[in-house]
Amino acid sequence: SVLQTKTALDIALAPAEAEAFEEALVWNFDSIATSLSRVDVRNAEAFILADRDMILRVAEETVGLSKLNELVLGRMREWLAGAGREALARLPGAERGTSWLLWGVAGLLKSQGKLDEADPLCRETLEARREV
Repeated sequence: SVLQTKTALDIALAPAEAEAFEEALVWNFDSIATSLSRVDVRNAEAFILADRDMILRVAEETVGLSKLNELVLGRMREWLAGAGREALARLPGAERGTSWLLWGVAGLLKSQGKLDEADPLCRETLEARREV
């Protein structure tokens, strides 16, 4: 299973949605991160209600819904951090240092305990703001 194999979470977006999402990343990273914290597998939807109920029952009997929420949220935060890094790489240098995205990605990495990755981003933000 995905939980046992540590399979990557990939989220595919149509080109127009990807463009809108990237703009939201740059300008509203924190609101996206906050929205992720509201994810709850108990609110999942399925075309066939019986399928949803069966999936939730099996999840509860195996890993438990709270643990599954924790795992899903962790994977989604990993994905968001990666998407944020990719968006940062595409920002012009003059914008990058003062963008809220840089600070948001640094904060997300810090909350994930990835201090070695967060530290250079925090330093970059501080240096850019000193120059302004």
